[in-house]
Amino acid sequence: MEAMWVTLITSGLATVFAILIGLPLASLCVRKDFVCKKMLHLMIRAMYGLPPVVVGVVVYLALSKDGVLGDWGFLFTIQGMIIAQTLLILPLVWGISWTGMEEIPNEVMDIYRLSDVKKPYAWLMVFEAKNQISAAIMLAFGRAIAEVGAVMIVGGNIDSYTRVMTTAISLETRMGNLEYAMALGIVLISLTMLIYSIVYMFNLKRR
Repeated sequence: MEAMWVTLITSGLATVFAILIGLPLASLCVRKDFVCKKMLHLMIRAMYGLPPVVVGVVVYLALSKDGVLGDWGFLFTIQGMIIAQTLLILPLVWGISWTGMEEIPNEVMDIYRLSDVKKPYAWLMVFEAKNQISAAIMLAFGRAIAEVGAVMIVGGNIDSYTRVMTTAISLETRMGNLEYAMALGIVLISLTMLIYSIVYMFNLKRR
């Protein structure tokens, strides 16, 4: 139960932070023209497959005693794990949302301008690209909750503190407790399906 709650907290907050950072960046990139814009979009797409262990090592070095963020004291803490997962899934939210907003027809946004709608322009773009953005968010959450490498390095897999479901499964497998590891895997899959089902029912009701 402790591992499950830590999993939900880290993955959930990382997804929230990725949304709060990624959506404004996507809207800004769509609305503004700047040098190397296409190159930036290509780089973000390339980071969809960013290796978790690489993110873990980078965050570990930053949060270590001699790192640039060493004074924060976030190494081997839940906060450090949230930072690592946020950086890991941010390209997914940013890049897919950017693509979705670019596909909005100019005529649609012109209608909003002519109608003198009071809502912020960025919010209107999010509304029009909500299907792609929803897919990006669910994909990002799925990658965060199933991730092992970054949280293992940054969190240290400390029992009753930074141990999540995936690191617990990895530990039990190395110890030879395959049945228990499989049971934890089933619980993790069931938990993910439950969350996705709730989100799906919410979207269905909203429609």
